[in-house]
Amino acid sequence: MKGTSLLVVLSALIACSGDTREVSTMEDDGAGSFMTASDGVRLHYFDVGEGSAVVLIHGYTANAEDKWFSTGVAPSLSARHRVVAIDCRGHGRSDKPHDPMKYGPQMAEDVIELLDHLGIDKAHVHGFSMGGGIVTQLLARHPERLISASYGGSGVREVDPEWIEKVPPDVEGENPREQTGRQALQESPFRDQEALDAVRAYPWPEGERTPIDLGAVSIPVLAINGGFDRPNVRTHRMKREIPNFLSWVLPDRGHLTTVGEEYTRLLREFIDQWDPGMEPEEGFMTASDGARIHYWDMGGGPGAPTILVHGFSGSSQLWLSNGVANALKRDRRVVAIDCRGHGRSDKPHEPAAYGPQMADDVVELMDHLAIERAHVHGYSMGGGIVTQLLARYPERVLSAGFGGSGIREVDEERIAVLPADREADDPLDDEARAMLRASPTRDEDALAAIRGYDWQPGERGDLDLRTVQVPVLAINGELDGFLAKTTRMKRELVDFVNVMLPDRSHLSAIEPGYIPDEYIEATVQFIRDSDP
Repeated sequence: MKGTSLLVVLSALIACSGDTREVSTMEDDGAGSFMTASDGVRLHYFDVGEGSAVVLIHGYTANAEDKWFSTGVAPSLSARHRVVAIDCRGHGRSDKPHDPMKYGPQMAEDVIELLDHLGIDKAHVHGFSMGGGIVTQLLARHPERLISASYGGSGVREVDPEWIEKVPPDVEGENPREQTGRQALQESPFRDQEALDAVRAYPWPEGERTPIDLGAVSIPVLAINGGFDRPNVRTHRMKREIPNFLSWVLPDRGHLTTVGEEYTRLLREFIDQWDPGMEPEEGFMTASDGARIHYWDMGGGPGAPTILVHGFSGSSQLWLSNGVANALKRDRRVVAIDCRGHGRSDKPHEPAAYGPQMADDVVELMDHLAIERAHVHGYSMGGGIVTQLLARYPERVLSAGFGGSGIREVDEERIAVLPADREADDPLDDEARAMLRASPTRDEDALAAIRGYDWQPGERGDLDLRTVQVPVLAINGELDGFLAKTTRMKRELVDFVNVMLPDRSHLSAIEPGYIPDEYIEATVQFIRDSDP
């Protein structure tokens, strides 16, 4: 592609996504190649990176370079994977037949033929918009070729009229940069309107789009949609029927403003999470009071085990999707627990089922998994659980990590002289909060019961910070009461590492798609340094 076309088209798409990173072009680097499909149509594709294969399929009127390379998606994935980005027939540098009969199911077959051409047996497959429709055909007709399936700006809609009536209403609105994306697609030098019309005109005979039984889908499936792009309509059926399905909604994004930094991180962590040989194993245990506790168990290597404890109203999925578990599991065993009342664990509605039992659950899980001692890292509410573990089970803790939390001053005189924390608005925090509240496992009655537990004096344990001998880490956003949460820890702890994340608040510091690299890097380094 000539440099002028990249500047005209690709930079416009980047601007509409809100991603301000430098554009990565494919010009003159030799990554582009061609193959001839079984019906004689010449297809263009890019092939970069090494590792397990990821196939990227763009949307209608787009092309591989604009959609995946200029936005940073392909460069990010290619750091650990072999990325194959196809120009669908009728698009990009591929042939553009004007005969509608050249399209239809052959567009999905092109992906399989490309895998065969490259000697790839199985791949992660990700499609945006029209590309999502191709992913659905692949799931229905060639499931044995897929490691995972993921959708952007798309999904599998309800087909039963009764269920269609039950889909919750979607938010109306439009991102102000949406028009910029539409204009960029219109001005693409690759655009051939007759070919695009032919794509739409294919006369799908009844049954040619293979009906898909979502309940039979055995691989993990992801959908990422903008809040203004009808996410409920696109994913309601998938949430009901797919056993291993994860949905993310990016607030205030439309169809052409969805792909950007948050989208890229969510997709990368999903693919890394389910890479062959590194995928997590799901487990359940029954706690001493009969509650069923869900957890993920993953990774391995010489490092000491690490237990990850999420925050209030979250779930273990936090750690799998934000990159923390994926980074840690490369050299150690990592266990992420769904605290009772959260995720896939039981959700009692009686306050008496919570309180100190939430910390006991962590120790009982360690016993269940035959883990004698572990690094324990908790965020927000999880940090409170870590405090209890330090107070009541110090012999089980190798190191303690606090995220979005800490141990505050209790002496009134010291509270009175605490330095003031910086206060400022963090729009990313509002976006991250909207994503958290959209969790399909959220149970408001259970959350109210957690808040309603009546703590008795001494029930949290007696903790003298000056006697804590294990290393302790705290990571907090600058806008999240950083000084209030850590001043006492800094003064009293023997071995303390304190990390501030500039311009981050409570949820923008940790939620998938928003977490800064500094959080992940500091956590990994601290735990490695704290290994026995």
